[in-house]
Amino acid sequence: MNSENTSIPVIDVGSLAWQSPSSALYSSFYEAYHHLGFGYIVNHGIEPALVESVFDASRRFHAMPLEEKMKIALDLFPILLFVATFKFATIYEATAVLMAATLVQSLLMYRLDGKLATMQKVTLALIVVFGGLTLLLQDERFIKYKPTLLYSCMALGLFFSQFVLKKNFLKTMLGSQVNLPDANWQTLSVSWIGYCIFMATTNAYVAYEYSTDEWVNFKIWGYIFPLTFIVGTGIYIAKNVAPSESTADDETTK
Repeated sequence: MNSENTSIPVIDVGSLAWQSPSSALYSSFYEAYHHLGFGYIVNHGIEPALVESVFDASRRFHAMPLEEKMKIALDLFPILLFVATFKFATIYEATAVLMAATLVQSLLMYRLDGKLATMQKVTLALIVVFGGLTLLLQDERFIKYKPTLLYSCMALGLFFSQFVLKKNFLKTMLGSQVNLPDANWQTLSVSWIGYCIFMATTNAYVAYEYSTDEWVNFKIWGYIFPLTFIVGTGIYIAKNVAPSESTADDETTK
């Protein structure tokens, strides 16, 4: 295979600063991502440090052990089965599948880690309780408002830990893996509180204002919110992470 066939196309978007996209630019994107699947975008105006942070986060993800990547895939396992079942059955059958899938997920997580994290225990308990009430009372409102209760509990827990106990829960959980200044840990904690409130409110609004079909669809496209927030959190951490003591010592001795 020659280099012409393997080189990554370069797409210059600098012209977007003063004019609308041209047909040539559309063609460049089409050729790159339709035929090869990759493209290298230049003159985009994004700070090089931010671009490097994203690449660094990507490198760290791909360097993770397979078990860690499996955990990420397992997070989506129950909700995907729930949505798929709902498309061919009722909300009650989908709820039963969600309960079973979450139990299987928890067992697999326990096998991988030897324990369940606090939020995994809370999620399992809420799904069993609210799913059971949904099936027992034949009332879909219980399972629809379960995410609102979960996110509300997360927001309250983070708030109580940060502002009452004066302990940063995120630092307690991740401090051994990520070296951040205390001010950045507090920013992350406040950001997570705001995110949880946003997700709790958004789910409640969709569950109340829209049909069950539309709420289930929201469970899929609504993943753009946590995905965007998690990516943003990763970029923020990458930009503000402090050098380790060993690295600082190396720099001092140079």
